[in-house]
Amino acid sequence: MDTDTLFSMSNKERISWYKTKIVHYENQLSESSIKNKIPKKLIAATILNELADIDIKDQAQERLNFVDGSFGPAQMQVYDTAMRFGHVDIVKNKLDSINRKQITSWGLATIPEKSIVALHISQRLRIMQVAIEAAAREINRLLNLMRSNLLKPWQREHQLNPPPTPKTNTCKSIQKIYYEKGQICGNTEAERFMYLCQAIAAAYNSPDIIITSRKFESEVNRIKHKRDQDWSQEQAGLLKYFSEPYKDARNHGGNGATIGLDIAEFNLFR
Repeated sequence: MDTDTLFSMSNKERISWYKTKIVHYENQLSESSIKNKIPKKLIAATILNELADIDIKDQAQERLNFVDGSFGPAQMQVYDTAMRFGHVDIVKNKLDSINRKQITSWGLATIPEKSIVALHISQRLRIMQVAIEAAAREINRLLNLMRSNLLKPWQREHQLNPPPTPKTNTCKSIQKIYYEKGQICGNTEAERFMYLCQAIAAAYNSPDIIITSRKFESEVNRIKHKRDQDWSQEQAGLLKYFSEPYKDARNHGGNGATIGLDIAEFNLFR
């Protein structure tokens, strides 16, 4: 699957794809939503955005049992994210069962403990329930980082004004948090959720987008402004877009926005 194929599907086909991928994990989505105090459908949108973007390289590194890279449905970096921020819990008996010896050209060698832990985490990330919780923890971390950097360009681009971390712990009561009126740009609830998904999806790809002082336009706003431009303005805008920083992150954010809008309009993962 790739995003071009997904977005070319009919509404019915996209709904089916979304449900097939994650609907059987509603309990885990609800549990991670409550534990991390973020909307359940924001976790679902993040996972679905990652699943829609898995390519041959991602599949190959999982088959070859690499430990340095992005793994599982959450496509989470092992060293830079999962291990650094403790997003995946260690299962001791599973960790202890990993062979610590390796045959090399010069004999039997002991694998460094850090590499053993990384291998264990990379294997755990391939389990959907683990991936959902890891993604939820990372989303929560990103939202807290945004909350501390509201005057930076990415947050201002989305008019982000998040509420304090909620004290409530019921799934229903936190489903609209972060995209209520006045908390992010957008005229309707569906639009606001779309912008929230864009903000998170881009940051999930490149967290530095949250703290950079460089100014640039999000993918959703670029497309909106493009409608009012003539041909020459459009060409200039396109050149400007590709010369701006975080192009991959912004593209990833645009895909996340599209999936988020689908989830909101199709009323999924309530």
